[in-house]
Amino acid sequence: MAHIGKRITKAREGIERIIESSDDLEVVISAANGGELLDGLGRQPADVVVLDLSLPDVQGLELIRRVRESAPETQVLAFTMHSEEALGVNSVRAGALGFLTKGAAPSQLREAVDAIRTAEIERLSGRMVDFTDEQRETV
Repeated sequence: MAHIGKRITKAREGIERIIESSDDLEVVISAANGGELLDGLGRQPADVVVLDLSLPDVQGLELIRRVRESAPETQVLAFTMHSEEALGVNSVRAGALGFLTKGAAPSQLREAVDAIRTAEIERLSGRMVDFTDEQRETV
């Protein structure tokens, strides 16, 4: 199961289709803002949240922290149009397990969600930030 935090309905629907094209993935809620996402997590558990870091009501890194605090069993994939490495590092510091740019191929998004869901984090064409426990301690 995956939650999607995206503000643009059409883009959000496209992400939903990509995720649901996998036989073993299902979108359980689609949220237009951080409040909706947190409310949804309170009602429906999720394995992975695909989180747009540019939601209108809550700063992305703060929302990662809130998701991890309110639903510690839920993992976060930060999803953004920005490709700066520092944003990936800061996303991981905030609690995300991965960082993927919106320019990634649909297959990379499915692979990233599945990798996070199964806790088998791996590098996906250089677009997913992957840190071992030892590396996490240094960031």
